[in-house]
Amino acid sequence: MNSVETYNKSSAVEGLDIAYPFMDSDLIEFLLAIPGRALNWNGVPKGLFREAMKGVLPESIRLRNWKSDFTILNNDAAANDYEKFQTYLGTGCSAVANGYMDPIGVQNEFSSWKFDRNSILPAVQVTAAVAFELWLRLFLANNEFSSHTGVNL
Repeated sequence: MNSVETYNKSSAVEGLDIAYPFMDSDLIEFLLAIPGRALNWNGVPKGLFREAMKGVLPESIRLRNWKSDFTILNNDAAANDYEKFQTYLGTGCSAVANGYMDPIGVQNEFSSWKFDRNSILPAVQVTAAVAFELWLRLFLANNEFSSHTGVNL
């Protein structure tokens, strides 16, 4: 769930709303209530969904049984934007000013980040920190609880 929250926060800054149709609470309640053999119709994983999308999705997508790995693309995107990310994560950022992050830790952690193209963790950590910082700036901008003034995006 943390990645969903991170994506929602970073998308909201850009004015985007990301939809997660399979996370609808009514759908989840329904899926938990039906037998597994119905969900995996005819022994096919996600068979119920696949059958429901017949004639809606192209067959090559509806029947695929693999997932794409975007680790390298995500890491490249984070690495390309890293210089911009650093402008959000200095020792004077809202997360430090409000006690959520340690100033020395922020400086040590984000001053010279190394991206490993085969591990998603660095990209997730830096984008989560930036998303949290941006959310704090928006949330605390006109809030009496903020100890950080003059917040700019």
